[in-house]
Amino acid sequence: MSKRVIVILAVIWMIILVAGVTTSLTLALSGTNGASFVGRLASGQEIVVTDSEYQSISRYRRLNEVLELIEKEYYTETNEDELILGAIRGMVDSLSDPYSFYRTPEEMLLDQDHEDGVYQGVGLQLLVGEDNQLLITRVFSKSPAEKAGIKPGDMLLTVAGVDLSEADDIMQTAKSLLLGEEGTEVIVEVDRGGETLSFSVGHAEVTINRVEYSMLEDDIGYIAIYEFMGDDVEGFSTALDALTERNAKALMIDLRGNPGGLLSDVVTISDMLLDEGLIVYVETRSGARDSYYSDKDAVQLPMAVLVNGTSASASEILAGALQDRGAATIIGETTFGKGIVQSIIPFHEDGAGIHLTTASYYTPSGRSIHGSGIEPDIPVEQAEGDEIVPEIPNPEHDSQLRRAIEFLKDAIQP
Repeated sequence: MSKRVIVILAVIWMIILVAGVTTSLTLALSGTNGASFVGRLASGQEIVVTDSEYQSISRYRRLNEVLELIEKEYYTETNEDELILGAIRGMVDSLSDPYSFYRTPEEMLLDQDHEDGVYQGVGLQLLVGEDNQLLITRVFSKSPAEKAGIKPGDMLLTVAGVDLSEADDIMQTAKSLLLGEEGTEVIVEVDRGGETLSFSVGHAEVTINRVEYSMLEDDIGYIAIYEFMGDDVEGFSTALDALTERNAKALMIDLRGNPGGLLSDVVTISDMLLDEGLIVYVETRSGARDSYYSDKDAVQLPMAVLVNGTSASASEILAGALQDRGAATIIGETTFGKGIVQSIIPFHEDGAGIHLTTASYYTPSGRSIHGSGIEPDIPVEQAEGDEIVPEIPNPEHDSQLRRAIEFLKDAIQP
């Protein structure tokens, strides 16, 4: 059965239930005044449906016929719940939007575990590219994935023998396959510079911290934000206070490999860095707009922000706000270019939910960076052999970090 057919099979059930009829309903165009129609049940009972209900039922009648045909004639037993789940996933998938997807109750719980920051897995942070491939943006320190030899920048190809390129929901499929009880292992294949590598990776309890910080040479405070969720706001505030107490003369924020996260979190962190003014505004297709502002309290230090091609979404909100407001200099590579916002809409009756793209966002100057990204003020390509290790920042092996240090040293000269 084609996905196009499955896409809205569930809709016919909802429409018919709303109309108060069953699949055995036969409609007759014997309406009273064109505004309603008489339907006849198999029992002979007549009911009246409105014009809009009739049009909806008529529109999706073929889909209902296909569903009945599958249930009656398909060569093996079918499961109605699985058909409905496939219909819902297919409907969302037909949007051709890698950021919109349906979540079962179990999948919603897994998402919550990730947001909370503790789960049983291998220790990878992933980003879906526009070509629907999974890029590994971070390998957590001391995780099974790091011990196995997987590196940031690898492209995830298969997990447990499953070709992820064939998955309807590539992110959820990968996340589910990578989870496992401590003591078990999973085979992972990645693409590294055109070479396919295979790793046997164990499972363990992985704790996700979203912020690392340290003091670099010349009293330059360094804060890396891995993701805008979990302990990021608390971690960033702690880092900022610690570096301020140590009399930092400049501040570097590393957003390389940060795939984004919660709008509320990036707004809160942006507010710590910016004086009074607009941070970002979000606009729906109807033109409804929500604007987010910072207050007058702000860090009064020279700032640089490190970005690369996997700095996405909320990372671009922060970088764009700091760039537009003249509060920081952006250094590195053009960012990913994800200028849209997703809402998590739960279905309270069973705990399922949908992640749906509902709006676009714009930087303070009115820029949409979707598909284009943020151009750095100082372009610096990552050099061959460079290693980005935010836990232990080392300018000798990180050309972008080295250039940012040079910039900030000049900025703090008396």
